[in-house]
Amino acid sequence: LHPGSGFDVACGLEELGETEAALDLYRKVLVRTPRMVQARRRLVHLLLEADAVDEAQAVVDELGRLAPGSPDHLLLEQA
Repeated sequence: LHPGSGFDVACGLEELGETEAALDLYRKVLVRTPRMVQARRRLVHLLLEADAVDEAQAVVDELGRLAPGSPDHLLLEQA
């Protein structure tokens, strides 16, 4: 699979309202490409919509560990 293809499929699932499947695929994408900020953003967004605040915070914190001081981390922290 192309590194972005899982992300593209997850976005499509999200658009179709398949939230659980999209969440699962975003998580898998981040296992393969942990610095993929777009997937991290979408995952955080869906987790917050599902009131999974602790998991969303963990996803943001992980980016902070991978890229401390990153502008993307600061943006997600404000989400």
